[in-house]
Amino acid sequence: MCGVIAYYGNMDNPEPIMKQLFYESRIRGRHATGISYIDSKGIMITNNSPIESHYFIDAISFNEIDLSKGIIGHTRYSTSDLEYNQPIVYDDFSISHNGVITQENADKWENDFGYKCSTKNDSELIIREFVENKEVIRFWNESSIAAAVLHKSGEIIFFRNGYRPLWFFEFKGSYFISSTEDIMKRAFRKVYSIEIYPTKCVSGVIYSFDDYRLSYYESQLSEGDIQIGLECSANYRRV
Repeated sequence: MCGVIAYYGNMDNPEPIMKQLFYESRIRGRHATGISYIDSKGIMITNNSPIESHYFIDAISFNEIDLSKGIIGHTRYSTSDLEYNQPIVYDDFSISHNGVITQENADKWENDFGYKCSTKNDSELIIREFVENKEVIRFWNESSIAAAVLHKSGEIIFFRNGYRPLWFFEFKGSYFISSTEDIMKRAFRKVYSIEIYPTKCVSGVIYSFDDYRLSYYESQLSEGDIQIGLECSANYRRV
């Protein structure tokens, strides 16, 4: 279990709500925390540290980051080691992922999937396939995915399948993403003293934030793929 966080917008002083979202997301991952964002020169900056989120946010000033270019974050429970934390960067993209792609040893990935990875975190397989194909939900239809992907242009693409949760919410012209509804509700309640009603991402739909607009399309799944209807990953077979 891991936590996915993202923000896209230009609201004034987003630091309090961003820090609270990371703090609330600690329940989904206490072993490591990370962010990816774009600096003023269009360079992807990634910080992923083997520390719990409340320590991580003490060292980060979100007001010093140009959040209008988008930001994704991650909180991790490690099932192996803390050497390869998220977000993971490849090409012009960075990914924050909750789920499982494969439980095979990393030394078998090149033979099984065609990718010679630089990490031992199976989330790298998603970003590698995303760069090649974009239809990652279809390609990984026997795995579990909830992910936010940041492009160096500032566009954020996000999607989920199976039982992996992912929610989004619009507030003052800005968009927020978190792994669960409760995380976002608690954060907004504590920072703004309001009750909010986030939207659950539809399984199999690819969403994106770009040019301050939300767009989406349904992934082209095969006729035999049961993932959308049952929201269950146990019986998937790759097509």
